[in-house]
This record gives sequence, structure tokens and C-alpha cells, in this order.
Amino acid sequence: MNSVKDLIINVKNFITTELPNSKVYLVGESLRESLSNRKPLTFEFFVETKELERFEKISPRLAVFKNSKFFAGRKINSDKEVLTVNCLYVDINDILNNVDNIQSFNNGMRDFTKGVIKLTEKAKLSFDDSPYVIFTVLNTLDLTDFYMDPNTTYFIFNKRSVFQAIEKRRIFNFLKDTLKRNHPRKFISYLNTMGISKKLFGVNLVESPVVNHLKPNDIYEFFSVIFDNIEVNELELFLTEKCGFLLKDIDNVLKVSKIIRSIEDESDQQLDVILSQVDKNRTVSMCRLLKAMNFKLLARNLRKQKSRLLVKKDLCITESDLKVSFGINDALELSKLIEIAKTKIISNPEFNNKSKLLLYINNERTKLCQDQN
Repeated sequence: MNSVKDLIINVKNFITTELPNSKVYLVGESLRESLSNRKPLTFEFFVETKELERFEKISPRLAVFKNSKFFAGRKINSDKEVLTVNCLYVDINDILNNVDNIQSFNNGMRDFTKGVIKLTEKAKLSFDDSPYVIFTVLNTLDLTDFYMDPNTTYFIFNKRSVFQAIEKRRIFNFLKDTLKRNHPRKFISYLNTMGISKKLFGVNLVESPVVNHLKPNDIYEFFSVIFDNIEVNELELFLTEKCGFLLKDIDNVLKVSKIIRSIEDESDQQLDVILSQVDKNRTVSMCRLLKAMNFKLLARNLRKQKSRLLVKKDLCITESDLKVSFGINDALELSKLIEIAKTKIISNPEFNNKSKLLLYINNERTKLCQDQN
């Protein structure tokens, strides 16, 4: 708390020196968070001054105050705010003198006391041109224990068509950051309730308690859960067109999706299948996902068997070897044969011998051909 007080004192000294007839207020989300006994990520100050040109000149020097934003105007206002609960302000002299004198615009203090989130009238008027406002709404819902005003929910639902203007890669990053939030499942629920999911993706996201147990690094596991209602053979196109995924992201999500959808039991055979498909650097994330899905035995055994995991470079053969040996050029068939090889070596490490493995693969190909006939 002393560091916050020091910041306010330093801001006051700087502004009053450069702009002697000005007033400085702590405003917006930073004040709301302070009143909720949470340390703001960013401190927002409003400088009330008639010397706006002078303020513009000294603005670059305000960068010395880390994690702080400064706004200025002839009169204190809340024009930049889109939520009423952020339309709060207090003179920093009152803070330093321990005077409780919080003021607000747009009934902000009333809504803060009630714990209700509403859009300001100005935000509603500009909503069609500012679809990214929804990010502020959702972020505030996650940071606080506030509830959504029903009329605001209804307003956003009716305006959901504007979300189609949001850049696809922004959607990817926005979803990815869900795992950094306090309540991921609750966050997904809001996306569905306000009609955002349907408008952006054509379907509601899967609301699963599993996502609450994942960590920020588990992004591919997270996507495999919330898009579990999309058929695997449709997932690649879906992720590209609807969510702005890059090829690397798609490959990883597909891999995880195929693994979790193939699980039938917690047998050693099932473990071998997972070991043949999961990447070494995704083992911890996969274990966390399996545990959250209540496959605790699989998760435990996967963790124990991590040393048995293989990557392509661990194999004694390459796709080039398969092309030469069997005259195959089809990428999909080559990939399947590599997976067959990995599965065999995981269960029988002695098969990681070129001649031995090629013979085994040839026998497996023969069996597959016979089954197809």
C-alpha cells in the first residue's frame, strides 16, 4: 500500500509543479479495483486543467510513472468509460488526507455498491462502431464478483451481429487468454448467454468444468475441450475460418482432440496409444487434462511413462525410408505408418531397429489391405 501512496504523492508533486492550477483525480477501473481491495494492474489519473497544450508537452515525461495512464480535460469527466461501475473519481488530495469522498457519473457509485455491470448510454450509442467494447465487459465480469444487468445482456444479445467485424486473430488471442482468467467456465458461459459464441462460431462453446483445472500453458487442451462439439474432420476448416488459427495451432489442437476422443478406458493399451501420439513437451498439459476429465489413472501412468515418449527423430526410420521401401508418396498414409511404428516401439522398444521395424510395418500394411478387401 505504501508503494501506491508513494505513486500518488509523486504524481501530485509532478503535476502541481508543471501545472500549478490543476487538479488530479484517481479514476475509472483503477479506483473501482482499489475500492474492492484489489491492486489495480494500471492506475488511471485524470488531470483537470485549462492548460491542455502544456499537458500535451509534458505527457511524454509521464512515462516515468510505471503502470499508469493519464487523461486530461478542462473538467473531470468519464467520457472514455463504457461501464457505469468505472465512472468513479476521487481527488488524490482526499486519498492522501484519508477523506472518503468518492464521486461518480452515470450512477456509477450506485451500480458499484449493487455490484451490477451496465453499459453507459454513450457506449450503447457507439456500440455498432466499437465491437471490442465487449472485451471490457467480459474482462470486468471475470475480475469482479459483479453480475450482468439483464437489460445490458439483452442489449448485447440484440447487437451480437457486430461481433462479426472482430479480427479473427484477435478472437484466437482473446480465447487463449481465457485460461488466465479467474473463472474460465463462467467466462465461456457468458459468451454463450450473450449470443457471442453463436455469432462468432456458429455454435455455442462447450461449457465444461474441465477448463477450470487447466493452466495458461494448456491452450491446445483448452481449445480441444471448448470445441469438442465440432467433428474432428471439420475442425481444421472451422479453426481456420472462424478463429484465426495458424497451422501450428491447428495441428496441436487436432492432435489433442483425437487423443481425448479416442479414450475408451484406462488400460495399458490405451496408455500406449496416448504415448504414441502426445508430444513430449505437452506431457504435463495432457496429464492435467486427463486428470480434469477424471482419467486419473491414465494421467498418473502417463506421468510415470514420460521417458517412453517418442518424437520422429527418436525413430530408426524416416518417412523417406518408407517411401523407398514401399513406394508410398501419400502424406496421410506415411503419417499413419509413422504412428504405427511409434506405437510398436513404445510397447516394444527392441523394435526400434530399421530392418525389424520395416518388416513389422510391411506385415501391418498387409493386414490392413486384407481387412479392406
